Amino acid sequence: MTARSLIFVILLMLPMTLAGCIEHQEQINENRPYFVGFEAETLGRGVDGAPSVNFNQDIVGPKLVLWVASGCQGCHDWTRLFVEHLENSSDLNGVNIVYIHRYASLESKDSVMERYGVEESETYAPWPILLPNEKTIVYDEKTKVQSQVTVYEAFSNPVTPTFQVVDADGALLWQSKTYWANETIFDDALNVYNKVRT
Repeated sequence: MTARSLIFVILLMLPMTLAGCIEHQEQINENRPYFVGFEAETLGRGVDGAPSVNFNQDIVGPKLVLWVASGCQGCHDWTRLFVEHLENSSDLNGVNIVYIHRYASLESKDSVMERYGVEESETYAPWPILLPNEKTIVYDEKTKVQSQVTVYEAFSNPVTPTFQVVDADGALLWQSKTYWANETIFDDALNVYNKVRT
């Protein structure tokens, strides 16, 4: 092998040795309101409250939020954990759980309904599912002033699944991007939720 070929091979392999070593930096929009309010379409089921809801005014109090996609296996795993707690313990009694669909441009409302909205589905979610899109703009919940920030930007551009605790005024208090359902993470979120629960 010539020196030139060897250098080419080394340069070709160098990016492979760096794969996974560069951490993704979250892009946080500095113009986003601290207290986030928005309206979004829902799946229109009884548990959703209405065909369109206001995140803070119609779902009163703090919220456990999971950002979901219909094809996200981790989201399905978290859903099973939530349902298990709902059915087998009292720790979710009176707790607001809200799912927010993350990828409106990639997945249809029908795919979300099929995955989380139909009672026969193994990942049925018996709580509100909101369906914002890339054009859903948030406002400041305290001042009611409209921003130029999308709902995705306002919640730190979550991937799926992203599990968050949001207070009654729309402030993001806690989050985890742990892919698979985890009892310890669930307990941490519930502890934060219970501290701000009225």
